[in-house]
Amino acid sequence: MEENKTKELINVFSNTYELICQAAHILDHESMTKVCQHDEDFQNRVLDLIVGICRTRAYTEVEFQDWSQYEEGKSSNGGCYMFSEHYYYSEQSDLWHKEYKTSADFEYCPVCGRFENHIKYNEDKSFAGYSCGRYTVISAAKLINIVIQFMLDYKDDEKHMMIVK
Repeated sequence: MEENKTKELINVFSNTYELICQAAHILDHESMTKVCQHDEDFQNRVLDLIVGICRTRAYTEVEFQDWSQYEEGKSSNGGCYMFSEHYYYSEQSDLWHKEYKTSADFEYCPVCGRFENHIKYNEDKSFAGYSCGRYTVISAAKLINIVIQFMLDYKDDEKHMMIVK
């Protein structure tokens, strides 16, 4: 059996070892390598996110915003909207719930992210859920992978933004 060795250069800074220790059980080899190939500031931001989301629960919301189609004056009913995916931490379930949002004034489903009203009501007119299903629920480790992929994809892109609270 032939061993396949690759030469992957990484940048080592004062927090790189701690980053690797914190992320070892969360990130795959490829993602870890990509993170470690970035500068110290990027590595520190990733470490801060991992600690804030997985360890200390300091962050309870993460939002990914897409402004690529947005145009002032057309952002509420003109076809040029901002879209976002918003993740909320639930202490009760220890999971993250995903909700879709838009700047449009039209009916928009927070569960599936479509311009439709999927709200269902019981006979007594009380809220019964959504016809398209339930909110997506993910673990902190899955969210970290989504966040890091977003950071790698849109690091210098002003049309996309991530907000952590």
